[in-house]
Amino acid sequence: MLLLAMLLPVAGAGATAREPGRDDRRVVAAERAVERQDWAVAAERYVQVARRSRDATVAERATRVAFATSQWQATVAAGRRWLEITPDAESAHTL
Repeated sequence: MLLLAMLLPVAGAGATAREPGRDDRRVVAAERAVERQDWAVAAERYVQVARRSRDATVAERATRVAFATSQWQATVAAGRRWLEITPDAESAHTL
């Protein structure tokens, strides 16, 4: 149940007031991989977006998907990015 809750889509992940761009398409691709339970691809796509984005929500989602699916290298990469964006985020330090 906890795993399922961690994998629920984040409302507005990657959403901005601009037209959909490459990062938005990658978020959609990552979510589709989650739906297919293709964990390695989901984690990889989310990490790619997190590295390019200043959106802490995307970095958090990348970290949680990678962690919940035992994609350890992706967890470390996404977690580091999350902390770069929001160094004071308590949840980033406790995950």
